[in-house]
Amino acid sequence: MSALPPRVLDLQGSPRERGLQHGSQLADGIQAMLKSWRGHVGPRRFPQAEYLARFSQSHRFLAAMQAHAPQLVAELEGIATGAGVPFQAILDLQLLDEEWWYRHAYAGGIDPAAHHCSALAGRTPDGKVVVAQNFDGVSWMAGQQCLFRHRDPGSGLDALVFSLPGMLALNGVNAAGVAVCVNSLVQLDGSLSGLPVMAMIRLLLESRDFPAARRMLEDLPHASGQNYVIGDRHAFGAFEASAVSVRECPGAAAGRPVWHTNHPLVNPDQSIHARATATWSAGRIEATSANSSARMSCLARHLADRATITVDSIKQLLSSREDAMHPLSRVLGAGGTDQVIDYTAACTIHELGERVVMHYAPGPPCSTPFWSIDVGKAGTTCKPS
Repeated sequence: MSALPPRVLDLQGSPRERGLQHGSQLADGIQAMLKSWRGHVGPRRFPQAEYLARFSQSHRFLAAMQAHAPQLVAELEGIATGAGVPFQAILDLQLLDEEWWYRHAYAGGIDPAAHHCSALAGRTPDGKVVVAQNFDGVSWMAGQQCLFRHRDPGSGLDALVFSLPGMLALNGVNAAGVAVCVNSLVQLDGSLSGLPVMAMIRLLLESRDFPAARRMLEDLPHASGQNYVIGDRHAFGAFEASAVSVRECPGAAAGRPVWHTNHPLVNPDQSIHARATATWSAGRIEATSANSSARMSCLARHLADRATITVDSIKQLLSSREDAMHPLSRVLGAGGTDQVIDYTAACTIHELGERVVMHYAPGPPCSTPFWSIDVGKAGTTCKPS
């Protein structure tokens, strides 16, 4: 359990300038991430280079970003230049969710059970909105976790983003008090010409309130099935997005907490998944939902009867290991039921009130200290939370 403050990078200037700062300061980490990611992707029955070439030739994600988020393309160009790596390698690194569902849908190499994250949102007794997530990743992410404070003179809207070297975003919050957390829903229909999840997160963090973020979520084309938990100081909600439609999960309209794991609750757009699993046995289908269902049940036990939540209660909940087989907080080296997702790389809790504060544990929250950073203040100082 390290007492050292988490790593926070202050990125300032145009999108390309911020990308250059990111790439040059984290060049070694980016190289390590690329090596680990390449070793992680693809079904083992394909030669890796062949699979990656096939994947890159199949999608049109860059065209979607050029059309809807050219500023993020410029940032990726800056990261690649700063780190001294090819642009295509940096683009590939943004496609964690997209490669997962592509592998499942078209290459037969991964089950939906391998995708873990737990997210929630609710209101505190004093009226603040809180949006939170356990980001479950892979053991090679350990030690690479970063917070990026983006200072964009164009928009004038700072954002604090949790991510890894070379990646645009895994979740985050902006100084206007808009927060975004996500869960992979690989069962939902994707599109090879939509916007990748990391780009969608960053675009949502350019919104100045919940209604604007919701409109963006509903209007933009999605590449991957994903649940988005978004909120501002006044409202919050959970939205299951496929390439076909965006459906809101019930609960938030009544002001009660919402929570989500990794199986769809309200979105029926699952035709690609149905084809990919047409020959699966009943036992295999049941096994793919076991982990997500167990985590959903744990969240429900703690949240269903609550009208409000607190930052401390969320820390305790997301630290839960009450289900030994399917804990909310997955510790490094403990093994698990799959070989893809095996480690809670971070817990982020976004507290949206008069002050906007991120509470952040750069590792499993059951064994990692929390730190807090005031999003609205200059600087990157973290304090024990």
